[in-house]
Amino acid sequence: MLQFFHDIRAIVYFDQEFLSEVIILDVQWFADAFKNIITDKNHAKEDLYAFASEWDKFNETGELYDTLLFAIWKMNNNGYIEHKDNIMLYMEKLGLLAKMNEEKWYVPCMNKTPFPVNYFSSYPASSVLCYTFDFLPAGIFHRLVATCMQIPWEVLADNDQGCIYQTAAIFVFHDLHHNIMLGMTQKEIQLQVFVAVGEVDVSKCLQIRENIERMLHNLSNTFQKNSEFHVAFKCKPTGFCDSKESAVISESKFIRATFQCPSCPANEKHCIDTQYITKFWKQVPEEESKINKVKSGNEDTTLTEAMKGATSIELPSTDNSSENFDKIMKLLHIGVDAIRICFDKFFPKEHLEKTLKDNETDMRKGQFRFQPPQLEILFPPQGGPSTAVSSLSMDITIMYKLLRNYSDITPPGNGWGKDPKVEHITESDDIERIRLYRNKYSHDAGSNLVMKDNVFSAIWTDLSQAIIRLSAGVLKRRISEI
Repeated sequence: MLQFFHDIRAIVYFDQEFLSEVIILDVQWFADAFKNIITDKNHAKEDLYAFASEWDKFNETGELYDTLLFAIWKMNNNGYIEHKDNIMLYMEKLGLLAKMNEEKWYVPCMNKTPFPVNYFSSYPASSVLCYTFDFLPAGIFHRLVATCMQIPWEVLADNDQGCIYQTAAIFVFHDLHHNIMLGMTQKEIQLQVFVAVGEVDVSKCLQIRENIERMLHNLSNTFQKNSEFHVAFKCKPTGFCDSKESAVISESKFIRATFQCPSCPANEKHCIDTQYITKFWKQVPEEESKINKVKSGNEDTTLTEAMKGATSIELPSTDNSSENFDKIMKLLHIGVDAIRICFDKFFPKEHLEKTLKDNETDMRKGQFRFQPPQLEILFPPQGGPSTAVSSLSMDITIMYKLLRNYSDITPPGNGWGKDPKVEHITESDDIERIRLYRNKYSHDAGSNLVMKDNVFSAIWTDLSQAIIRLSAGVLKRRISEI
């Protein structure tokens, strides 16, 4: 019955446990709460004189500080401040805004920063995947951006500014090497992946596509029932969000190995290579990708399945410094599996289920609150996949947060979030060791690719020993295969 009233817009209600405890009976009251946030500029200037600088920044970039939010709602005195936590949860669920940190929110519809179309065009990139709509409400794109921030995908930094614009947003993928460009035109949402150095990993593009399409399906159903989209591609790998540079062609047209572009003007006709345009976004047959070879010294080594996510970087080197960096990246990939093994020790199936059940409220609303996309992994929505929650569905961020805040693991000798000393070799020390190495060198993947042999030797020893200890020797063979 509640869902029925929600569907006819009589109330606001979601049958998800972290939201179902609160029902918004006065839809207009809720709408006004958001309307007051995006109030008229001239009116705001007059009534919020003491917060002029914060308002100017909000009105230009969409970044909303709690201090300004409280000032806006205080003027109206309609009970918004009293119910702030629940209101913001619902606004996040609807994609109206996203939490940036404990004191700042991002409201996409307020961002007026123009997108510099060719700013990122010099980087190695995938082709451009497009989601076309008969009618594309700007709200769907704004909510997609807000949802991406909730995953959370980090917004790419450009000096002291974030790469987030009125019609585009650039995010850093979980591997901290691939960058995700999302853009909006009149009738489509466009997606492209680029890297600073090296080549774009197809497997990462497939993961990104899966995430984006899942979010789009959810948003389309939530925002407007008939907002269906279709998959298409740009006819060239260039021209992201630039209709003059390249045309958008339906996926159904890519049935021949090569064909003449049907959409470009007659004086700009060109041949389209289907495999080149689609290879980043479609699953490669297993027999074509099962075995990859890399040159290691004077020997050829087969990459195991566990290493397939490692980045391939080709740089000239006389002392194998770039190869050293590659090996550390592969070792860090195995390190995540070591944390997973340790996680399963502290959270066997029955204990994990009990921990989630006993601490659900805190995980949703408390001090150690998870983001909505993380909560969907820990607490799958009713009617979703029936697969039991396990570490296999979790990334390192979720496992680390659960181990740190909800297990009886002994804290690291130097404390959580800090570099362990050499003599610190407990399980929590090794978890921090792997996590911090991963953060440091994944961040450096785009800029600091040279690793001298002496540095490599020290890191390899420290990291490999941590993995072996944490996995009780289970991963030792995989390490030897690098």
